[in-house]
Amino acid sequence: MNFPVAVPQSGILGSGDPRDNRAPAINVGENFDGQVEDAAIEYSNRKRLRDRDPNSVTEDEVKASRRRLVALETFEAQAAHGMGNGAVLASVANLTTTVNNLATTVNNLATTVNNLATTVNNSTNSVTAMLRNIRIRERNRHGEWDPVLVEQPGPNAMGVAPATFPASHAAVFAMNGAAIAALQNAYNLPAGFFWGGTLLTDEQR
Repeated sequence: MNFPVAVPQSGILGSGDPRDNRAPAINVGENFDGQVEDAAIEYSNRKRLRDRDPNSVTEDEVKASRRRLVALETFEAQAAHGMGNGAVLASVANLTTTVNNLATTVNNLATTVNNLATTVNNSTNSVTAMLRNIRIRERNRHGEWDPVLVEQPGPNAMGVAPATFPASHAAVFAMNGAAIAALQNAYNLPAGFFWGGTLLTDEQR
């Protein structure tokens, strides 16, 4: 923050006598504490002189002194807290980048978690289907269910191609002899198991 000086300092007022409504410059590093003190004294003196004799100091000069004091105090606060310091600003910029990268990492982690959840759900569904199919096959093999239940779609724990599984009881009746034989073999059932009216359609059940 810099306020150019248009007129040299006067001998009356300690730190400047600008006549163009601009406060003197801040000389960083040159007895800075003294500049703040001078600015405070200058503002106090100008305000007091203005109140006592309006012709001795102009209103613009009072305002200029006030602005200079505020500028110095602001600069002092910035210096004390590191604001405006290049290294600090660079650190803030680096921190911003780090935060943005962290946000990206969190988003990627969320995606990974979602994908994992999908995988777990798919695995759960697969295991459930496998267990169901195994149970159906075992009960069919031992004749515990009559009519024979059609295996549900899904992963096949017994190594039988899913395409050999009919979608419904009615679909079994539409199968040709070779397909029925393949189905019997897939279920490890004796030949002719599906013949002789042992299987009901969905409508008949």
